[in-house]
Amino acid sequence: MLYYGTFSSGLQKAVSRLAAESGVSIVLELDGALMFETASEPFLPCFANVFAVLHYERHSAGTDGKTALAALMKASSVKPRAYGLSGGAITADTGKITDTLTAFRVSASVGNSLISADNNIKTRLERHIANVTGLTPDREGGGREFLFLYRNEGLLFILRRLTPRAAREKTPRKGELRPELAFTLNYMSKPAPGDTVLDPFCGHGAIPAARLKYFPCKAVFASDADARLAKTAESSIKSLAPSVTAVECRRAAVGETPFYLPARSVDKIVTDPPWGLYDGSTDIDALYARFAGLCVYLLKPGGVAVILTKRESPMDARLAAQIKNGLLPLETYDILVSGKKARTHVVKLT
Repeated sequence: MLYYGTFSSGLQKAVSRLAAESGVSIVLELDGALMFETASEPFLPCFANVFAVLHYERHSAGTDGKTALAALMKASSVKPRAYGLSGGAITADTGKITDTLTAFRVSASVGNSLISADNNIKTRLERHIANVTGLTPDREGGGREFLFLYRNEGLLFILRRLTPRAAREKTPRKGELRPELAFTLNYMSKPAPGDTVLDPFCGHGAIPAARLKYFPCKAVFASDADARLAKTAESSIKSLAPSVTAVECRRAAVGETPFYLPARSVDKIVTDPPWGLYDGSTDIDALYARFAGLCVYLLKPGGVAVILTKRESPMDARLAAQIKNGLLPLETYDILVSGKKARTHVVKLT
């Protein structure tokens, strides 16, 4: 079966590597999405959403997306089974969507923007899907979803959503990373079971929580300058820790001297420092300078840091300034986080 998984734009290299390691056969590698085949679990933790591919076709990159999408919807409303809207394809349950979801909607999207569709065509599609599945059409979007998608590469898809539309266990709080991105950042650190891991800007604890949930390790240290956030992180991550993993969460600022961990004590640093978007009083340049120096101080030789920041931020220069001290760049990813331009640095201490 073909699947379509979405993730943050710009992470194709890392996600494709993870998918291949997970036994997935990649059919198409796209910006922010993979189309793939697998005989096993398709819900890799790096995906924000997963869809079953009912139909796809290629057009030239210059095709008008709205026109092409309208034609596909019209054709599939006339001959739905010829476009993958047959009984087995649209009723197969993967376990992610529960039986309590008894409604569905038909939606259309060009790129990342939902568009309106011809009402008569939409009604025919709804009638067919309702007859096959026994589900009830709900245009407000309270249940399952059948998505007609045009991508700017000239690709047209008919997709059946397999993950809940919220695509997360809860709505992230201000400044909190989505769980699939927190997972991918940990994966990019090349996690090993013997790692001692640090997140010195832990916020609500999304990054250490993902490490504990998905990647065995020896110890996890999480800290934040905000005592309230550190307490919140502690409550969210300690329950995830297996008995063989030490977990400590505390209030601590990166600029405090000495830091609460000794030199050369950390294998991996995975973190999302403040971007300066919510607190204009923070001197971001000075904060990043202290943090880059802390990486050199704390990392063991061969240790890796994965750092998410705003794109074109002072972090670029501050990390570059530590090259003379052995902090070398491995990879850089320019990505989008909630529509904001971001950059992920992967660096290693030699």
